[in-house]
Amino acid sequence: MIEAHFDNAFGSVFAARRFVRHAMGGVPADVAAVVTTIVSELASNAVLHAATGFDVRVHRSANAVTVEVTDEGDGRPEPRVAAVTDPSGRGLVIVGALAERWGVVEHGDLGGKTVWARVGLPSSLTWRSSR
Repeated sequence: MIEAHFDNAFGSVFAARRFVRHAMGGVPADVAAVVTTIVSELASNAVLHAATGFDVRVHRSANAVTVEVTDEGDGRPEPRVAAVTDPSGRGLVIVGALAERWGVVEHGDLGGKTVWARVGLPSSLTWRSSR
C-alpha cells in the first residue's frame, strides 16, 4: 500500500492524480486512465463536499488496483441523477461506471469516511514495481 495526504485545495486534485499514476507503476495506459479518473472524482468530492484535506491510498495486487480516498467530512456520498443542465453531480455515477466495485466505509464516531474503488487488471499483466 502506498499513501499520501493532500490539503483541501483544488490543486490537490491534480496532485492526487499525479501521485496515483506514479504509485501504479507499469499498469497499462487504459487502466491508469480509469484509475486516475476515479481518483479525480473522489478527490474533487472531498474538496467540494467534505471541505477537508484527504488521504489517498493505492493497493496493488496481481489482478487489481484499489484506490481509497478518505476525508473527515460528514455525510454519506450517494450517486445522484444530475440534470443535463447541471454543471456537476455525476462523479459517483462515473466511478460506478468505471470501477469493478466501489463502496463507502463510514468511520462512525470518529467522523469522516473512506470511498474506495477497485479496477481489474488484465490477467496477462506482470507487475513491475516503480519502487
